[in-house]
Amino acid sequence: MKIKTKKAAARSGIWGLRLRLPAGAAAPADGAAEEAPTAESEARTAYESLLAGDPTVVALREDTREARYETWRYLLPPEGEYLLLDLDGDGVSELLLRWDGPQGYAVYHYADGQVHIWQLDLFEMYLYDIPLRDGTMVRCDEWCGNEGYMLFRYRSDGSEERLGSLAGIHWRNSDDDPETPYYLIDDETVDEETFRAAVQEQITDRRFDDADWSPIPADSVEKLQQAFFAWERANGY
Repeated sequence: MKIKTKKAAARSGIWGLRLRLPAGAAAPADGAAEEAPTAESEARTAYESLLAGDPTVVALREDTREARYETWRYLLPPEGEYLLLDLDGDGVSELLLRWDGPQGYAVYHYADGQVHIWQLDLFEMYLYDIPLRDGTMVRCDEWCGNEGYMLFRYRSDGSEERLGSLAGIHWRNSDDDPETPYYLIDDETVDEETFRAAVQEQITDRRFDDADWSPIPADSVEKLQQAFFAWERANGY
């Protein structure tokens, strides 16, 4: 099975999952042409293992029963979707998951032979992250009719570099007062038309389509649970 991209094809791993870069996604960084294929292949093999229900490829912060349980049980969501995208510009894809619309999301990064958790947010209701096609992320804050968007990029260590912000605030001094909206771009006041145009250009036009996301295999979540129970038995719990 081949993984097809716009520039080249890469061999899929032993799990038979068809991992693919979505159309228009950021390509590997310039200058990484010799090393990136090997690193990308290793990352994809690890992601394929995780998506097939193998949690042992994921780095644990501490190797205790409690840490293993809390990490393994939430790695994959039921009825979730994934895509691959280079977020930190090192030429190697990160694995992004989403579920429940955009409200649940996760970001996994491959380094030193293991998958590392950069973000795992299970139950957010109005604050969530979405990826854009160039590898930029947007943290969306929707609360009581307000709109907030913070654009950022991941650094190679998983920290975040803020790039800009947009906000539409609908303010009332009391329930009896009329609503007084105001709009900000990078903390500078603008009119609504300018704000809407910026949201359209910087975010809406650069979002992935639903068709760019691929479904997580349905039985993988159960396999994660079984892997934990098998580990418990093997270690005398």
